Amino acid sequence: MDSYTLHITLYDLFFFGMIFIGLNFVLLLAFVKSINRGANRFLALALLTMIAWMIRILAIDIRLDASLPPQFLLATGPLMCFYVLKLTRSAYQFRWKDLLHFGPLVLERVAAFAAPVFQQFNLVLQVLIFISVITYLYWSHQLIQNFYRRLHPVLMDRSILEFRWLRRLLGATALLWMLWIIYATVDYFGYRSQLGIHGYYPFYIFFAVIIIWTAMAAFLRPQTATLAHPAPVLKPSLPAELREKGAWLKKQMDANKYY
Repeated sequence: MDSYTLHITLYDLFFFGMIFIGLNFVLLLAFVKSINRGANRFLALALLTMIAWMIRILAIDIRLDASLPPQFLLATGPLMCFYVLKLTRSAYQFRWKDLLHFGPLVLERVAAFAAPVFQQFNLVLQVLIFISVITYLYWSHQLIQNFYRRLHPVLMDRSILEFRWLRRLLGATALLWMLWIIYATVDYFGYRSQLGIHGYYPFYIFFAVIIIWTAMAAFLRPQTATLAHPAPVLKPSLPAELREKGAWLKKQMDANKYY
């Protein structure tokens, strides 16, 4: 009987922990009732795609290549964008034509099934994932900016503070993807992809931390969605006596130049 030894490192233990934490947040975001539950479900799906990607990395590292789970990284960008869209426009309803944003997943699955071709054009797929994520992150940033412009000026400062965490996380994610594509390009052209999976571990760790951090922040900030439709500020009508006194005071100020 052949025996098999698992090759588990500290990095693998870290990924086991992040996968467990991530799955818990997926359940919380998807099923816990909150004011922005609709938006949180898109974030839960984005987190699930990152978890599937982490499981794939873990399977490769502990040498379970025969049972690699599929990856859906080309869906991460659209899901994050729809999360921000639903967060800033709570009345938005997902439509059938919105499924076109997930069309590139077909290309990703074809590349995964064609193993030799996938290995040869792996960098091309990584570039497509990079372009997709950066494009949708920029779109998400624009959605937040447009949301600011729609708000009443009195609530502007409050909204900036409420969404500062999200803008920072989007910016950190974009920066990390840029550094990653530069690193992957150097690895491909300079080292002929000889660095191996361990050379990318710092990026994998930061990707995992950022997506978990985003999920945690979203779950702990259910009040953010209430800004999408702020309650109108109603000014109580003044009594006739006060209005007359105000008009008299204004006339006195103008006539006697008290100012």
